[in-house]
Amino acid sequence: PVLMCRHAAALSGQVRKEFAAQPGVYSQFVSLMSKFKNGQINEKKVVEEVVRLFQGKDELIMVSVKSVVYQYAGYGSVVMVGMREGD
Repeated sequence: PVLMCRHAAALSGQVRKEFAAQPGVYSQFVSLMSKFKNGQINEKKVVEEVVRLFQGKDELIMVSVKSVVYQYAGYGSVVMVGMREGD
Protein backbone atom coordinates (compact mmCIF):
# COMPACT_ATOMS: atom_id res chain seq x y z
CA PRO A 1 0.00 0.00 0.00
CA VAL A 2 2.79 2.48 0.76
CA LEU A 3 4.33 1.79 -2.65
CA MET A 4 0.99 2.51 -4.32
CA CYS A 5 0.62 5.75 -2.33
CA ARG A 6 4.05 6.83 -3.53
CA HIS A 7 3.13 5.81 -7.06
CA ALA A 8 -0.16 7.71 -6.86
CA ALA A 9 1.60 10.80 -5.51
CA ALA A 10 4.20 10.60 -8.29
CA LEU A 11 1.48 10.12 -10.89
CA SER A 12 -0.47 13.05 -9.51
CA GLY A 13 2.64 15.24 -9.67
CA GLN A 14 3.35 14.11 -13.22
CA VAL A 15 -0.20 14.98 -14.31
CA ARG A 16 -0.02 18.36 -12.57
CA LYS A 17 3.31 19.15 -14.27
CA GLU A 18 2.21 17.94 -17.71
CA PHE A 19 -0.94 20.05 -17.62
CA ALA A 20 0.39 23.07 -15.69
CA ALA A 21 -1.10 25.38 -18.30
CA GLN A 22 -4.44 23.54 -18.06
CA PRO A 23 -5.25 23.20 -14.35
CA GLY A 24 -8.76 22.00 -15.18
CA VAL A 25 -7.30 18.77 -16.58
CA TYR A 26 -5.54 18.07 -13.31
CA SER A 27 -8.73 18.78 -11.33
CA GLN A 28 -10.71 16.46 -13.59
CA PHE A 29 -8.09 13.74 -13.13
CA VAL A 30 -8.20 14.01 -9.33
CA SER A 31 -12.00 13.92 -9.39
CA LEU A 32 -11.97 10.91 -11.72
CA MET A 33 -9.56 8.94 -9.55
CA SER A 34 -11.54 9.83 -6.44
CA LYS A 35 -14.75 8.56 -8.05
CA PHE A 36 -12.98 5.35 -9.02
CA LYS A 37 -11.54 4.86 -5.55
CA ASN A 38 -14.98 5.38 -4.01
CA GLY A 39 -16.64 2.91 -6.39
CA GLN A 40 -18.72 5.53 -8.19
CA ILE A 41 -17.29 4.50 -11.56
CA ASN A 42 -15.81 1.21 -12.74
CA GLU A 43 -12.40 0.49 -14.23
CA LYS A 44 -13.67 0.62 -17.82
CA LYS A 45 -15.13 4.10 -17.33
CA VAL A 46 -12.02 5.46 -15.61
CA VAL A 47 -9.79 4.13 -18.40
CA GLU A 48 -12.06 5.64 -21.06
CA GLU A 49 -12.02 8.99 -19.29
CA VAL A 50 -8.25 8.98 -18.76
CA VAL A 51 -7.72 8.27 -22.47
CA ARG A 52 -10.07 11.13 -23.37
CA LEU A 53 -8.58 13.52 -20.82
CA PHE A 54 -4.94 12.81 -21.73
CA GLN A 55 -5.47 12.60 -25.49
CA GLY A 56 -2.10 12.61 -27.25
CA LYS A 57 -0.14 11.92 -24.05
CA ASP A 58 0.38 8.19 -24.60
CA GLU A 59 2.99 7.63 -21.89
CA LEU A 60 0.87 9.38 -19.27
CA ILE A 61 -2.14 7.34 -20.37
CA MET A 62 -0.22 4.08 -19.91
CA VAL A 63 1.04 5.02 -16.44
CA SER A 64 -2.47 6.04 -15.38
CA VAL A 65 -4.06 2.89 -16.77
CA LYS A 66 -1.49 0.77 -14.90
CA SER A 67 -2.62 2.42 -11.68
CA VAL A 68 -6.21 1.49 -12.44
CA VAL A 69 -5.27 -2.09 -13.30
CA TYR A 70 -3.30 -2.48 -10.05
CA GLN A 71 -6.26 -1.16 -8.09
CA TYR A 72 -8.73 -3.43 -9.88
CA ALA A 73 -6.50 -6.47 -9.42
CA GLY A 74 -6.36 -5.82 -5.68
CA TYR A 75 -2.65 -4.98 -5.49
CA GLY A 76 -3.18 -1.71 -3.71
CA SER A 77 -5.14 1.43 -3.59
CA VAL A 78 -5.09 4.37 -5.91
CA VAL A 79 -4.93 7.17 -3.40
CA MET A 80 -4.31 10.76 -4.33
CA VAL A 81 -2.17 11.49 -1.29
CA GLY A 82 -2.64 15.01 0.01
CA MET A 83 -4.55 16.08 -3.06
CA ARG A 84 -7.85 17.89 -3.15
CA GLU A 85 -10.01 18.79 -6.10
CA GLY A 86 -8.90 22.17 -7.36
CA ASP A 87 -5.25 21.77 -6.25
